[in-house]
Amino acid sequence: MGVVIDKSTFEKYQKCDDPVLKTLIQLKVLPNPKSTNDASFAKVATNGPDCPFLQQDKDCAIQVTLGEDYLSRTCDTYPRAFSKVDNTLERSLYLSCPEAARIILLRSSEIRFSAPGEGREEKYDDFPSVDTNDELYGGKPYKHFGLIRNFVVHLLRNRKYLVWQRMVILGMYCDQLARIPIDDLDVGAPRLTESFGQHINNRGFDSTLSGIAPNYALMLNVVISSLEDRIHGDYTSPRFLECYRMFIDGIGHSSGIETETLAQQFSAAQTDWYAPFFDNKEYIWENFLVAKAYKDLFPFGPQHSLYQESRSVYQEYILLTMQYVFARTVLVGYSGSAKSDLTLNDVVKVVQSFSRAVEHNPPYMTKIVRSLESGNIAPLPVFATLIRP
Repeated sequence: MGVVIDKSTFEKYQKCDDPVLKTLIQLKVLPNPKSTNDASFAKVATNGPDCPFLQQDKDCAIQVTLGEDYLSRTCDTYPRAFSKVDNTLERSLYLSCPEAARIILLRSSEIRFSAPGEGREEKYDDFPSVDTNDELYGGKPYKHFGLIRNFVVHLLRNRKYLVWQRMVILGMYCDQLARIPIDDLDVGAPRLTESFGQHINNRGFDSTLSGIAPNYALMLNVVISSLEDRIHGDYTSPRFLECYRMFIDGIGHSSGIETETLAQQFSAAQTDWYAPFFDNKEYIWENFLVAKAYKDLFPFGPQHSLYQESRSVYQEYILLTMQYVFARTVLVGYSGSAKSDLTLNDVVKVVQSFSRAVEHNPPYMTKIVRSLESGNIAPLPVFATLIRP
């Protein structure tokens, strides 16, 4: 996608009088024909893993020549992510940053986010936002955002269940929440949340969970076709391409291979290498999901955002879950290549490079959701077979 440049920054760049930098700006900072707002008015054209404004000493030519005030919004804030809930600024991190991914993923205890008032004062204030006084914005019970978000985070952190089980339960919850008639949401949303909390505590979902069998053939078809589309559709970092090649090699994928044979080879890589390594490391996926859910204001999404489009509660669930399924699937194949040499650094590498490939590409993520819906894979009875390892 390239680095997104907002309109005001683009206009400031046009006034640059440094001859060398001005030429580079004219060549590399181009209007974005797909833009629908001032926040994504232009973008930096990249032909490789590094920004063209990055100097040999790794300093930014724009910042060095023009000053920090000329940094684009993206460059000024990344890898920090911001959102607002009732005018309270929340801070988190993008997993597409290697160091942020390492900090978040490898923490075995529960991850926490910045409390209100911590950190520097920000010069922007139009972050993705939620106003709980706007009770039914978009047909969602934002009045109960705090209650529902707390339930979601508590579920994602509930280590009495495996991560895949937590995600299936979350799917049942989001599906039922999305089905409550608008006129009944004020009472129905809290009632549903309380009911699910009781069922979770009483192991009321165990029989449903035990009846789910994995469908590796379908899962691999979805993951491979979607990632191939991403790789061929836009610039992809060499780091993720390497991970993807190891995934393909690790499951023995080749042209013309039978679907069932591929599924069997995937299952073998999972049993022999991935599962033993992750036996006591499920906290990695817990952290992955909690971080993304917190950053994206899950399960409602923001009421106002410069970049994120509005989706239904269940669509938000599909998108969160597929990021988990995609990253986990690639890591299974990667482990089949690395075998006993698999390390935590490899895990961070796979998750970070995957996040970089998809997290900053909203059209691609929307395409994933629509593809699953059009293929009748989104309904939970089918979708759950992709989640089950």
